[in-house]
Amino acid sequence: PSGAADAGDSACSAACPAAAATGPYTVGGRARLRGLAKRPELNGVVGRLAAFDAAAGRWEFVPENAPRDVIRVRTQNLDAPTQVDPAALEVPEEFRCCITREMMEHPVITSDGHTYERAAIARWLEEHGTSPKTGRELPDKVLRPNHAIRAQILAWRENHGLPSLPPWEPEPQEIVEARRPTQPIGPLAAPTTTVFVQQGHGGMQSG
Repeated sequence: PSGAADAGDSACSAACPAAAATGPYTVGGRARLRGLAKRPELNGVVGRLAAFDAAAGRWEFVPENAPRDVIRVRTQNLDAPTQVDPAALEVPEEFRCCITREMMEHPVITSDGHTYERAAIARWLEEHGTSPKTGRELPDKVLRPNHAIRAQILAWRENHGLPSLPPWEPEPQEIVEARRPTQPIGPLAAPTTTVFVQQGHGGMQSG
């Protein structure tokens, strides 16, 4: 298409065999650029394969990071992206929930200014009225989405080759209600009262 930059390796002629044109790659898959002689600064860039031009024997490659200009490359200039082990990455402390110690996906902020994973802090506030981070009493149990932190987490994941998070459209705020105590069962159950109502001349009827 018009506007796509050609970054093919000049060492390969137009007579490259078509039998191995696509290789192990498919449209929509991820790949990493390599061996580009004309655009060596692009080597190592990870992106998506948008389409394959069989006539030209080239892929339309769209980088995952800006600028996202379409680049036309041959199959021999593609490589499978390195598999990233999330556990091996050093996640910034501000991206971790202090309750779960995991990287947050739905970060929310409480009235004391600290950010937590939504599900974890909601469970905490159902049974506590204090901050899990400081131990101090919270003035309320209102949760507000921390869009700034989530944007930073999304960018960090993208830069480190981790899959993106699903879309999240939270309410501007939500209030966590305290969990109601469950009714005891058995000997601990609250005693019941039997009421007797007199019915005419015939005596009493229990109710």
